[in-house]
Amino acid sequence: MRGTVQWLISQFPDLTFEIEAIVADGDLVVARVRSRGTNMGRLNGFLPPSGKEFEYAQSHWFRVADGKLAEHWATRDDLSAMLQLGVVTPPRFGALLRQLRWAIPYFLRRKRLGRQGAKRS
Repeated sequence: MRGTVQWLISQFPDLTFEIEAIVADGDLVVARVRSRGTNMGRLNGFLPPSGKEFEYAQSHWFRVADGKLAEHWATRDDLSAMLQLGVVTPPRFGALLRQLRWAIPYFLRRKRLGRQGAKRS
């Protein structure tokens, strides 16, 4: 755990985690967390610092056994963070048009086939 914290802080020295909600039931604890930070160190050890900020939500599930953390699962919105940091970019308009050029005839064929099946009934 300490290694993970050091790795994160080396990339985002101002990293904060705000617990928005926490629920416990039996041996399970669930936390909804909002993370914020500024990329001031090499991202994942190789991308140069961007100086860009990010903010995104995540949920963490913990199973506790004998008073100790036994398991941990997380659901994070990593794509949102990577978009905000400029690591990935959203699809360009041209890419969207290419997808629609394929999708529209496909859906029209399905709709036409659906009507033909209804006429036979």
